[in-house]
Amino acid sequence: MEEQGGGAKIVLAILGVLLLLVITPIILFMGGGDSEESDPNAPCVIDGTPIGKGNDGESTVKIPEQYREAVEKSADTAGLPVGIIAAQIQQESGWNPKAVSPVGARGIAQFMPETWEEWGNGKDPFDPFAGLDAQGRYMKHLAGQIADLASNEKEKIQFTLAAYNAGAGNVQKYGGIPPFEETRHYVEIIMGNA
Repeated sequence: MEEQGGGAKIVLAILGVLLLLVITPIILFMGGGDSEESDPNAPCVIDGTPIGKGNDGESTVKIPEQYREAVEKSADTAGLPVGIIAAQIQQESGWNPKAVSPVGARGIAQFMPETWEEWGNGKDPFDPFAGLDAQGRYMKHLAGQIADLASNEKEKIQFTLAAYNAGAGNVQKYGGIPPFEETRHYVEIIMGNA
């Protein structure tokens, strides 16, 4: 979640690519609606533009059925499209609730221990439903911290994702997505997969 050193960046990038290539085809499909009345198979749309469609025109995000309701609730809490939260979880852990990163991030949403301490409500960081709940609340908090920087909905989403990866202070410092390769790649991958 904070910027990492060079070796860790390479390992994380390789793991991210492997997760996308191996896990994406086997995960169930869920598009980006953000209300019960929306079409769950519709692509995520930001400012009228569909995002995250693969070469076949289908969304590249697949939500495992057991997490569908929790992801929808997380997105609703965060005020973000379902496709964004789903793509973020896919990028963070590949839907593995027992994931542990080389830098110590844990669980389905990959919270660092000190961040989980604040947002986990005393629950187990490896409980996927607690992780998805914390994800929604934390993303809402981050969105509030960067809201004055964004001039449209797409920027709000991009800056919130950047704040999750590099910290809200860095997004504020640079007036948008920080010039960190890892953070730029993180935002690009999630926006592309949403």
